[in-house]
Amino acid sequence: MKQTKILLSASLALALCAGCSDETTSTTAYGASQRAANVEAAAECVPALAGQTLFTEEDSGMWLCNGSAWVSMKGSNGQKGDKGPEGEPGEPGNPGSKGRDGTGCSTRDSSDIRYSVVECEDGTSAVRFNPTRGIFADARDGRQYKWTLINGLVWMAENLDFGTVDSVKKGGVYTRQGQADSTQATKWCYKDSVAKCDTLGGLYQWHTAMALPAACDTTDCAIWIGTAEVNGKKVHRGICPKGWHVPDTADWSHLYVTTLNRQYGGAGQLLTVERGGVDAFGFSAKAHSGYVGIDGTSGGARDDYFWTATPSISSGRDSVAYEINVWNYGTPSLSRGVVSRYWGASLRCVKDEGFDD
Repeated sequence: MKQTKILLSASLALALCAGCSDETTSTTAYGASQRAANVEAAAECVPALAGQTLFTEEDSGMWLCNGSAWVSMKGSNGQKGDKGPEGEPGEPGNPGSKGRDGTGCSTRDSSDIRYSVVECEDGTSAVRFNPTRGIFADARDGRQYKWTLINGLVWMAENLDFGTVDSVKKGGVYTRQGQADSTQATKWCYKDSVAKCDTLGGLYQWHTAMALPAACDTTDCAIWIGTAEVNGKKVHRGICPKGWHVPDTADWSHLYVTTLNRQYGGAGQLLTVERGGVDAFGFSAKAHSGYVGIDGTSGGARDDYFWTATPSISSGRDSVAYEINVWNYGTPSLSRGVVSRYWGASLRCVKDEGFDD
C-alpha cells in the first residue's frame, strides 16, 4: 500500500511537470520530499527518486528529480504589465516671494544740449546721449534739410527752399505785386539772387507759406487755418513737407521759453551762428537771410524774419512773425512782431509728432 502511494505521488508529480524546462512554476518548502543546504549536498537524483522534490535552504529553492538530475522549479519572469492610469495633478505650489521694489529715475538737462543726466533714487546716475540732430529729405523735390530737437519739438534747422523762383522785379522795377496762388508755390530770393535761395532758403508771402489763395493776404481766411489735428493740437500744413507744419505762436513761444531757461546766453544768441551767436540748439539761424519789404525791395542784411501760422488779431492784412536781429542790440536777439502779409519772409517748419526715441 505504501509502495502504491509513493508511485502514485511520483506519477502525479511527473504529470504536473510534463513539458517543464529548467524554469518552471515556483513553489514553497512545504511538502518537499527532501531538504538539503544546497543541491550539491542533496542525495543523487536516480530513477528511484523520480518525482520527488527537494528544498534547498541556502537559496530557498525547489527542485524536482526527473530520474537523472535535480531540475529547478523556479518560475520564469512574467510579461510586463500594462501602464497604470495617470495620477491626479498635484496641488499648486506656494506663490514666490515679492520682488524688490523698483527705483524711480528722472532726467534733467545738462549744460551741454547733446546730453542729459539720468538720476535715480538709489543714488546712481548716468549720462544719456540725446540724438538731437539729423537730416531728412523733402519727398517733393528730394532736397535735404537738417533738423534739430529742442525741448520735445523737432524744428527744421534750415529755412525752407521749396517752389519755383519768381523775380521780385516786374518789368525791370521792384513792385509789390504778389506771388502767384498757392497751387504754384512760388518763392523770392534775397536781392533777387537764385544763389541766395540755395544757401538762405526762399522768401514767401504769407499766403504762399500757408498754401492759401493770394486773396488771404488782404482778407480774413481764419476758417481755412489749422484744419489738421495732431495729438489734439490744431496745425496748419502750408507748404511744409508732409509730416511737418507751419509753426504757430505757441510753437515759437515754446522755443523762446526753452532758450531763456538756459544759463549761457539770450534766446537770439543761442539760436544763431551770427555775430557771437553760439547756436547751442542747432537752430542755425542766419540773420542775414533778409526779407522782401512791402515795396518789393530787399532788406534785412542783419535780420531774418520767420512766418507763423497765427494771423494778427488787430488786422486782417497782417500776421505774426518772429525776427532774429544781430545788429540793433549788440548781440543776437529774438523778438516778435506783426508784419504785412505782403512781405517775403523765411519759413521754418515743425515736425507734426515731435521726436520719436
